Amino acid sequence: MKLKKKVLTSTLAAGLVISSISGLPLSSKGVFDKLGVSVAHADGLPASANDLKARIKKVHDAMSPAEKAAVQAARDQIQAKIGSTDPADLALIKPVWDNIVSNPNSSQYSALTQGNVLNLFLNLAMYYDDQLSFWESARNDASIRAVLDDLLKLGGVANGLDGVEIGHIDTFAKGLEASMKNVLGPDYTLLEVASKETQIKDAAKSYFNTSTNPLALGLKTAGLNANAILSVLNNFEGHFNKLRAAELAIANAYLTVLKAENTPTNPGTGNGTGGTGGTGGTGGTGGGSTNPGTTTPVETPATVEEALKAIEAAKEKLEDATEAEKAKLIAEAVKTAQEAIDKLATVDLSKSVKVEGDVAKLEIDVAALKKQLEDIAAQVKKLNDQLKELDSSVSPLVVELKFDLGKNEAATTEVPLLKELLDAAKDNGVDAVVVKVNGVELAISPELFAADTTLTIGKVDKSSVNVATYGNFASDVYSFEFTSGGQPVTNFSTPVEVRIPVTSKNVDTELLTIAKIVDGKLQYVGGMYNAGTGSVDGLRSSFSIYTVVENKVSFNDVASVKDWAGRQIDVVAAKGIVEGRADQEFVPNEKVTRAEFTKMIVKALGIEDVNASESFTDVDNLDWHKAAVATAVKYGIVNGRTDDKFEPNATITRAEMATIASRALTIAKDYAAVSDVDAALKAFIDAAAINESLKAGVALAAKEGIVIGEAGGQFNPNSDSTRAQAAVVIYRLLNK
Repeated sequence: MKLKKKVLTSTLAAGLVISSISGLPLSSKGVFDKLGVSVAHADGLPASANDLKARIKKVHDAMSPAEKAAVQAARDQIQAKIGSTDPADLALIKPVWDNIVSNPNSSQYSALTQGNVLNLFLNLAMYYDDQLSFWESARNDASIRAVLDDLLKLGGVANGLDGVEIGHIDTFAKGLEASMKNVLGPDYTLLEVASKETQIKDAAKSYFNTSTNPLALGLKTAGLNANAILSVLNNFEGHFNKLRAAELAIANAYLTVLKAENTPTNPGTGNGTGGTGGTGGTGGTGGGSTNPGTTTPVETPATVEEALKAIEAAKEKLEDATEAEKAKLIAEAVKTAQEAIDKLATVDLSKSVKVEGDVAKLEIDVAALKKQLEDIAAQVKKLNDQLKELDSSVSPLVVELKFDLGKNEAATTEVPLLKELLDAAKDNGVDAVVVKVNGVELAISPELFAADTTLTIGKVDKSSVNVATYGNFASDVYSFEFTSGGQPVTNFSTPVEVRIPVTSKNVDTELLTIAKIVDGKLQYVGGMYNAGTGSVDGLRSSFSIYTVVENKVSFNDVASVKDWAGRQIDVVAAKGIVEGRADQEFVPNEKVTRAEFTKMIVKALGIEDVNASESFTDVDNLDWHKAAVATAVKYGIVNGRTDDKFEPNATITRAEMATIASRALTIAKDYAAVSDVDAALKAFIDAAAINESLKAGVALAAKEGIVIGEAGGQFNPNSDSTRAQAAVVIYRLLNK
């Protein structure tokens, strides 16, 4: 469906009301403290605004990868104009600028120049991601704060920025959203938006122009009324050719969120602001409690035949589709195809499980499974071929051969992983063999074992686990063992993904971590909560007894960084990724060493290989960082300072840290390198100071919001990184 430009204006207003408006950098540093508001996140948002942050993340998560790429492309195009003095660019904000200069008092405010006002719009338009890094970046930009401060003062807000609180933004955003929702029916479709364009626009204008909210009053009085802002947005649409696709992408996602919220569910009892509420109650993002409850059953996945028809239908619609519509069509086709393969590759083996005493054993018909693998491979090829015709850049579908053993009451379950079957899986393009029993899943590379192997999964009685110190158990306790070629396997060259279902309610899902029980103590080994499955998933390179715990860690010396790194330190410490240098002392402002950051990266990715080797003369076998350094070198994530020197105790610069983080993205998470490095670095006024060999890495980290600029638009690439900064980078990596 093609939408006229005027419709995009209204959908933009709807889609961005909770992103751009909430992105206003409302304070000079410290004003939240003056207001008595507790700031708990690196994005600068106080804890009271968690629900607003949650709404933004919902919209972001509802976008497909292609839609996110469209938003990123528009953002890059717009950001490239920051600092422009081109008359054609300055003319974009003429409707607002004419109103500002018509106020006889405007000349009293030095920050109110046409260039500064243009930069304000350029900085906030499409500056959007799920980590809200735009908030911190804008908050640190003195020029943005200055022009907003003067605008509000011109608009009669006596104290400027200090006269506006986060609650004013929250109330304004929700009110504007409600005014537009009242016009729409329950379906929240783009077609309905198109048919009610005039009513939606009028409702938004009316709310803005009649609002007594201090933020709205200040902006209106200064000249930023609804008509002027919409005119500027129209100018932006005509000037930036990538903006329309991004607008539609956000609007689609936003309407998807609204429709989902309007769909009745069996609610959980989620009562907090942390994470998505499992399979029921909904929380926020970045802390608090959530209660995994129950939802309306999900739609049955498509069959392969239905997926093929969906791809054909998408092909027919591509020719007349806008760029954003194309991206959405492709993403939906890929999603449907992936769901079809997931369904096809799930094998119900529950009837093949025989229980003998306390042991359940799976009996496998290898010949039948090999035939099934061939059939799956043929169907995967059909879908991949059709998807390539739809879009040549589409990645191949992921194939997980899942053996679903159902549930049993036996103490242990034994699963044979025969080499003949693993070889057949590898030969037929299977990425992982997944064993599921009693809700627990293990995803294993078919190349991991060179002999017949037995996987033994046991459920351990919690009361029998003698744990001296522990967090709150959030799952059952399990033992996992591999025996290959008749010998126990204690460490794996390729990590195995463990997925443990969470059973506890009212837990902070960000603080959930997989824990290994060793000699009555818990070793926290990371993992991330998967809201879609209600499990904590993490990679492990060795097996033992595992559980999931809610791990609350506190340090008594992080007050100085709490407003921008407090929550991040809490989360990465909960997962055992960072540790204090002394009891309850994190020393956040101390420099992070190369060894420390390397270990953080390896633990965050869950890829530590104790058998990995390195050849540095300054890394000894007994060093605490030996395995991490060797693993990182094995995967190409870090290099030595020279061929034979790692320099583990040397500090690490911001550019080096960004580059290592980017390697983690590309190697472990399949992110693509940035095609236009200079454009990605344009936001940093000191980009020229970045070492040439590190520019590509910094560019990717900046594009993905892993690193951002500091005060004055500087990146400070050669400054040493602190432990607090490292924790924030790791936190952002975890959420990718």
